[in-house]
Amino acid sequence: MAQPETSSYSSASQCLAQSENEYVKIEHSKDRGRYFIAKTDVPAETVVLKSYPYATAIFDTQRKRVCAHCVYVHPTKSFSLHCKQCDQVYFCSQQCHDEYLGSGTAQGVNHQRICAPLRKLATLKADKHMKSVTKMILHLFWERARNECGVHWSRSQAQWWEVGDTDITRGLEDLNLRKDIAPVESNFDMVLALESHYHRWTTDDCQSWKRLYTFLHTSLTECGLLKESDTMDFIMHLISRVESNGFGMYWAKPSKKRDQDPFGRALFPHAAFFNHDCDRNCEATQLIGDDGTSEVEEPAAETPVDTAEEQQLELKGEPDQEQQAKAIVVPSVFDSPRGAFRLMLVRTLRVAQADKPLCISYIDWDQPVAARRRKLLEEYFFECMCERCVKESQVKPKTKKSSNKRHVTVSKTNKPARIDGL
Repeated sequence: MAQPETSSYSSASQCLAQSENEYVKIEHSKDRGRYFIAKTDVPAETVVLKSYPYATAIFDTQRKRVCAHCVYVHPTKSFSLHCKQCDQVYFCSQQCHDEYLGSGTAQGVNHQRICAPLRKLATLKADKHMKSVTKMILHLFWERARNECGVHWSRSQAQWWEVGDTDITRGLEDLNLRKDIAPVESNFDMVLALESHYHRWTTDDCQSWKRLYTFLHTSLTECGLLKESDTMDFIMHLISRVESNGFGMYWAKPSKKRDQDPFGRALFPHAAFFNHDCDRNCEATQLIGDDGTSEVEEPAAETPVDTAEEQQLELKGEPDQEQQAKAIVVPSVFDSPRGAFRLMLVRTLRVAQADKPLCISYIDWDQPVAARRRKLLEEYFFECMCERCVKESQVKPKTKKSSNKRHVTVSKTNKPARIDGL
């Protein structure tokens, strides 16, 4: 792992140490850097770490469906509450609206500081991946300014564990959630402690990001979030850290093909210190929140059909209107926050042995070894030498007798990094 500046290193180390509990501790080695290991034998299905995202970036096309504060996804349509200045952030409830837009007002670091840059970014011509990373960079600089003024988000576990009358952990009853383990918060120095691959970018990558760097430099200067020490290299390294350490945010129940893709990315600095293994012993899961069906608008009553028509429908074997499933109409504004802030739970998939690394998979683990290694080399700049990869690479692939050629097709996507855990 790349070593950050000395002053930042100490701050990041203190923040990282807060994640240690009865199950996990931090190990450091020259080759691997800092990473999590099991403090003792940990049973399967045990949550060993809880972490809130330091920052999130919702794709422009999905911004109306996702609450910018609690990150709740509307199950059927769009939210109506939004920031009227930039129209780039939407909210599930009045409480989320007021807390998000009002936070930091007294210190001059509220959402208005990045309203103009977000509005300009929305009109910028760039692909979804690069725009979401750029949006994340804007939020990171904003979070830095907030933290330096002593402003933090109010999202304690005790306050947000239940939303309204619905437990946000519904569906996870069989998971050992350990409510006594408090979620950890990150800081900007934790972000700087993440690994960067900027110096390994190709010439094309550098050229592509230079245009967006110009946008970032101008926008951050105009809104007063850029410091003299924030050089071009500093920002480029930050971009690389977001690309290599971000987690995708996915829909709870994909209803359409497009919903199988992520709706945004989130940065969990603590979770990034779990190393990769294709035979992972842990999985990272993000809490979604309420499914929204507990607070629905009943559809308007339909005019009943007469008896003769009902009889004809029954004879034809067709359902009448009362038998048809009623469409659930979910309100565009809820009476209280419905999301769980995408709280990440890292849990063990099997018994984790004491003093052994706790690992997740940075990619889709259910792929052939060649595809996994290629993906990791392209996006994370290392050749995986985990036990599974070494073992599978020694097995000769089976070939058909009728053909003397064999190929593997791998499609590369622009999904946010680390798709482990939905």
